[in-house]
Amino acid sequence: MTTNLALDLKPLVAGQVLDDAAARTATSSDFGRMIHRLAGVVVRPASTQDVAAVIRYARAHSVPVATRGEAHTQSGQATVAGGILIDLTSLDRIHSIDAAGLSADCQAGVKWETLVRQTVPQNLVPPVLTNNLGVTVGGTLSVAGLGVASFPFGAQGDNVTEMEVVTGAGDVVSCSETKDREVFDAVRSTL
Repeated sequence: MTTNLALDLKPLVAGQVLDDAAARTATSSDFGRMIHRLAGVVVRPASTQDVAAVIRYARAHSVPVATRGEAHTQSGQATVAGGILIDLTSLDRIHSIDAAGLSADCQAGVKWETLVRQTVPQNLVPPVLTNNLGVTVGGTLSVAGLGVASFPFGAQGDNVTEMEVVTGAGDVVSCSETKDREVFDAVRSTL
C-alpha cells in the first residue's frame, strides 16, 4: 500500500510525498505518546490545492487520512494507520500583517510563536494566546485555542475573521461569518 500511495500521490501534489521509514516513524505518535500508528505515506503540502488533491484522492480510493501540525494531541488524533498523514507544518507562511486592521493572514502550519515574533515589533499581539506558543494556528483554531485572555476575548477560534479550508469532498472554500457561514462554523473550535 505504501508504494502505491506514494506513486499515486507524487504527480498530484507539488509538495513532498514521503514514504521512507524515518518520515513515517517520526509522525507515528503524538504528544500523549499513548497511541502509535504508522502512516502509509506522509504528505507535506506546498499549498491548499495540494491538501485538496490529497483529500480528493483519499475519498476516491477510501484511504484514511489524518492531519498533523505540531501533534499536540494526546489520543492519536494526529496519526493514521496505513493511510495518508498530511503534515501541515509545511504550510508555515505569514502572508501579511495588517497593523491598521489588526489582522494577520497566515497559513495553518504557522506556529503562534512565529506569528507573535512578527507582530510584537509592530506593537501588536494576538488577543488570545494559549500557554504553549509552539503549536500551530490551524491546530488551535480547530480546537478553540483557550488562553488567559479568553475571559474577555473568547477563544482563538472566536477571533478568526476568514479561513480558507478544504472540505471532506476536497473542495477549497473561503469562509467567514458572512460567506459560507456553515463551513466557517463547522471548522472553528470543533476538531
